Amino acid sequence: MSDHPATGNAERSPDPVQSVARALELLDVLHQRDVATIAELAALQGVHRATTLRLLQTLERFGYVTRGETRGEFRLGLKTFELGCAFEDRSDLLKAARPMMRHLASKTGETIDLGLCLHDETLLLESIALRPGARVGSQVGKRHAATCTTTGKIHLAMLPREEVASILSRHGLPKLGPKSITDPGRFLTELDRVRANGYAVNDEETDANVRFVGVPIELPGARATSSLILGAPADRLTNAAIPGVVRILREAAAHIADVA
Repeated sequence: MSDHPATGNAERSPDPVQSVARALELLDVLHQRDVATIAELAALQGVHRATTLRLLQTLERFGYVTRGETRGEFRLGLKTFELGCAFEDRSDLLKAARPMMRHLASKTGETIDLGLCLHDETLLLESIALRPGARVGSQVGKRHAATCTTTGKIHLAMLPREEVASILSRHGLPKLGPKSITDPGRFLTELDRVRANGYAVNDEETDANVRFVGVPIELPGARATSSLILGAPADRLTNAAIPGVVRILREAAAHIADVA
């Protein structure tokens, strides 16, 4: 008999930590898509369909995913909604920001966003407009590469150049809007401008005919960069209007930071 333990079962049984990571990856993919098939999810992870199915069945059992309308399809389950609501209820930042955001939306008549950036991705935490049908920008809960957003510019402007270069090598500079900055040299110059001015402008870089202006919310000890943003049609948010917008955003951001 061999003195070494058999390895066959270990090869067939995934490491528990790896299984958790793969399950979280599945939820991440389903967060970005309405539905996905077992075959699609398995291909994205580079594993056998049976492995993916077992993970999905476990997530389904606990309510994190549910079956789609077509055989083999899965979508996010109600448990993920419960977790999102729990985060909202317990987020000091959201509690502090929402009243001020509603005030700014009423005062300016424009869209007011709350953004968050951690590592190299941004998340839109909240968006408030006086008239919801007139709201501009992305959907709440959507993530984007930091290189594509106002919040991302603010975050990246705080990082060392070598770290920014590493992020650019991973995500690139995709052309999302008519004025997207796709040249790395121009983008680094833009970050220098953000660093010097203390605010960021997104000039039709993600949405045609829409400008955004954002300032950081300075929260001591925070691991992520938070920002308060005003978005409006470009013909209303002119270059001449930006200094006044920055002033009211900074006052609001300081109030949020004091309360949060």
